[in-house]
Amino acid sequence: GDGDGNGDGDGEDGGKKKAKAAKGKKKDGKDSKDKDKAAAKGGGAAGAAVDEAAIVPIASLNPYHNDWTIKARVTSKSNVREWHKETSSGKLCSVDLLDKHGGEIRATMFNEDLERLYPTLQEGRVYYVRGGRLKVANKRFTSVRHEYEITFGRETHVTEVPAGRDGGIAAMHFNFVPIGDVRRCDKDDLIDVVGAVARVGELTSITTQKGVQLAKRNVVLLDASR
Repeated sequence: GDGDGNGDGDGEDGGKKKAKAAKGKKKDGKDSKDKDKAAAKGGGAAGAAVDEAAIVPIASLNPYHNDWTIKARVTSKSNVREWHKETSSGKLCSVDLLDKHGGEIRATMFNEDLERLYPTLQEGRVYYVRGGRLKVANKRFTSVRHEYEITFGRETHVTEVPAGRDGGIAAMHFNFVPIGDVRRCDKDDLIDVVGAVARVGELTSITTQKGVQLAKRNVVLLDASR
């Protein structure tokens, strides 16, 4: 009798343990799915380890290299802009990325990809960025010195680099030109200069060819060049 009672008790306890274990597994599975969903929303893979040796310099990016990962700081993040045409409408924004080698590139995102990635990408922070479509940069709309620019898409994954592991990436990158050499630059070149402010002109207004009024002020800069 005692043996039967103990056997029944053990069976009942065993059943409870199995039920708890199954419940625990179910909870673990739910937590894992929640982490995957959160990661997908942020554009990264849950717990994805990034091989630092696989990171490529921004300067080497081109349309013929599809599988790449870069490590870069967001130096600039534009506001979201909308467009409305007869054939389409949507919204877009862009970020400028800088790596430890001084390479810079602009990345643009649209619509659903903007909704997914825009909250994750914060100016001044460093990220691992994997995947995107590279195309020839439109120099009319960018000051970044790279032959190509990135369009973020569904294949793009973004993961923030933990604090202290930014690899010494600068906050900003400049290519200064002596003021005396500006005359050798081509028309519409975008350049960096540094100098002392010698004179500040009066604030005036001008009207563009499209009829838009703009404020204008001339500033004279001096440096040690001639």
